[in-house]
Amino acid sequence: MTETMVAVDVGASHTRVRVGPRGATVGDPAGDVVRSVRSADALFHLLGEVRRGIEGDGPVHLSAGVAGPTMDGGAREITNWSGSRRISPEALRSLGFDTILLMNDLEAAAHGLVALLGSAPGEGALLSLDGAPVPRGGNRVLVMPGSGLGSAGVVDLGEGRAARWHVVPSEAAHAPAGGQEEDPLLHALTEERRRPPTWEECVSGPGLETLWRLSGEGGDPPPARDIARLAREGEPRARTALDQYYLFAARFSQALSLAFLPLGGLYLSGSSTRANHDLIPRGAFLEAFRSNPHMTPLLRQIPVFLVLEEINLLGAWSVGWSRL
Repeated sequence: MTETMVAVDVGASHTRVRVGPRGATVGDPAGDVVRSVRSADALFHLLGEVRRGIEGDGPVHLSAGVAGPTMDGGAREITNWSGSRRISPEALRSLGFDTILLMNDLEAAAHGLVALLGSAPGEGALLSLDGAPVPRGGNRVLVMPGSGLGSAGVVDLGEGRAARWHVVPSEAAHAPAGGQEEDPLLHALTEERRRPPTWEECVSGPGLETLWRLSGEGGDPPPARDIARLAREGEPRARTALDQYYLFAARFSQALSLAFLPLGGLYLSGSSTRANHDLIPRGAFLEAFRSNPHMTPLLRQIPVFLVLEEINLLGAWSVGWSRL
């Protein structure tokens, strides 16, 4: 009797599904599906289709990372879907899944980071911004700047523990952004909103569009994906906006790192990081990350890496088997 895992990464616009039996590595499962999904009804239709395609009478588990907050009863809700938004364990179980694990997508990604670093990642999986090797131990911080801003901490419980790494989800992106007082863009954002912007309002798709608008004279901003494309093509205004986007990401990363003290590394991940890794201003990012009136010596001990492999599905896959 074969046990099967259905690992899912439910994003605000696209959902990815990976299917495979117990014992398969994350790279082995047959049946990757990527689908544009913008409502709970569409998600249930997709997962019902996947479940019906799994043959045999063995148990079928579902492990999903969802880009949405926890609701009552363990449900999740994606607030910017255009249709139905609520994803509940009961609704998923009705599709024929025997066990259900729902978690935040950043929690899944943090478990994916643990799995990636524990598997001796191959060449090209990680890019060190300062040339440092990956530490064997120490707390870690994961930051995913993209259409939104996500983050999580990974606490090192010490060698010899059956479960050494403990993932701590975070909603720090919704705290007010801070930085150097003379920062004109932060001042402009504060004046425009009549309050300090949150970190996610600076480091997100809408944030990048705002930074583009404030980086030049007039004009309606292109969509964030086009700003990134223009930056890759060398367009000055787009490149200025993208550089500022990553400087805000560096400051947010500093704030989170001062909470978790991640001597095991700061890791930037996500599809935007993979797409823009050549454009991230490495020296300026490190300078902004480490610039602090009191903590620069500590921050210099934290190595910084770009994660160039997909870890959301890897996390849903690995933690699904370990818990279910």
